[in-house]
Amino acid sequence: MKIEKDQNNAMLRMTPYTLDQDLHTCIRLPVPGDSPSSLWLRLTRLSLFGVTSKRFIVSTTGEAIECTRIGQKSLLVGVSGPSNNARCNIDSDMVFCKLVSNNTVNALNQCDLECECQSLSQCSDVHIIMKSNNKDDWSLCEVSMKDV
Repeated sequence: MKIEKDQNNAMLRMTPYTLDQDLHTCIRLPVPGDSPSSLWLRLTRLSLFGVTSKRFIVSTTGEAIECTRIGQKSLLVGVSGPSNNARCNIDSDMVFCKLVSNNTVNALNQCDLECECQSLSQCSDVHIIMKSNNKDDWSLCEVSMKDV
């Protein structure tokens, strides 16, 4: 797991709260003026999530998250082949996942995106990119994945 421009791994240390299956443990997401100014999370061990298929769902749940690629609180989820470095960039094409549902769970927004690849190696990395265009608070409470 890598987070782009995460000085002193401050956000990385908070990331386990987004993987604990508890919607009450959330992390504050960056807003303009923060460093980093957005969250780019690269997940590289999909087997830890139980993903074994070329089609799977990535779910993000949090406060004030918009399930859109463009908006005040945007969310992009994509998959790529493995990267040869420890950064959140890619050495292959990224294929964006498509939104399949947008729900409210315990007053939080849940975005479910379906990812599909031609091979498991093409899906070896999942990229979650979240960016705010305003300074309103928002948070990420849970990230999960499951086979379709």
